[in-house]
Amino acid sequence: LGIPIHHYVEVDFQGFKEIVDEIGGVEICVVYAARDKNSGLDIQPGCTNLDGTMALAYARSRYYEEWDGDDWVIDGRADLGRIERQQLFIRAAVNGALADMAASPFGSGDLIEAVAASVRVDPRLDPIKAGETLRKAAERGLKTYSLPVRNDTVGDAAVLQLADGAE
Repeated sequence: LGIPIHHYVEVDFQGFKEIVDEIGGVEICVVYAARDKNSGLDIQPGCTNLDGTMALAYARSRYYEEWDGDDWVIDGRADLGRIERQQLFIRAAVNGALADMAASPFGSGDLIEAVAASVRVDPRLDPIKAGETLRKAAERGLKTYSLPVRNDTVGDAAVLQLADGAE
């Protein structure tokens, strides 16, 4: 797409769970019961505080299903649905962590240690500047974007093509 990647931050699955547990979980609200037999996701309608294990199941869910009152209905958006749920999760996690740090700024040492032990960054990234940029972005509200796409078939493969407005 011609979008340069200047830096990266990497968190493995175990680190992800530890960070979520350190911030006391992440609250996710759903209208319908949801599950994914493959990832282990199982949440009931309403707001649920996901611990690290269930948060990972939510973020990784590729076979997300919702109970419509009669049957389990799979999310036909596949990876697009998963990306949308991941973006929702990231916003909820950052907002929750910032609220906790604002309420108890001297109690955030354990969170900082958990992040430091679990996160790898590229060697050119200045962690102080990155932290300041993340803080500013979170204060303004994290914004996420998704390109508009349409389903298509190329040969025997189901693919996504960029749709109107993608430029």
